[in-house]
Amino acid sequence: MEREDARKISPAEQGKRRRQVIQAWKRGRNRRQIAAQTGLSYSTVRAAINRYKEFGAPGLRSRLRGRPPWSCNKLTVEQEQLIQKMIQEKRPEQVEIDFARWTRPAVMMLIERECGVKLGTRGVGMYLARWGFKPKKPLRSAFKKNPRAIRK
Repeated sequence: MEREDARKISPAEQGKRRRQVIQAWKRGRNRRQIAAQTGLSYSTVRAAINRYKEFGAPGLRSRLRGRPPWSCNKLTVEQEQLIQKMIQEKRPEQVEIDFARWTRPAVMMLIERECGVKLGTRGVGMYLARWGFKPKKPLRSAFKKNPRAIRK
């Protein structure tokens, strides 16, 4: 049987494979035989057995992988609320920022001035999207404008 990368199978399938590993291990098979039988790598089999030894059957369940959501935020909840309130209640010129509207660079300057945190344009865009501030489309597209009226 060809080996399969255990990280690429679903969590339910991972749990099923781990239970198969433990059943074979309890029947007296060694780790290499189990790896060949299940199609998992030796290190995956060893890890499943070690988790079973340490935590029992609950240890075979899949855990969440990767970083927790929003774990890399640079702004605290209070700072986020402050910035949101300022964007909603004031215009950029009222807070002494030289922009006509709240654009990402304007918000970036506001965050740096009020919170002392330097963010990139993309990071500010992600915060704005999460807060529900979306860019507005122009009312009239450029191709719909009347060039004769503009000339007059």
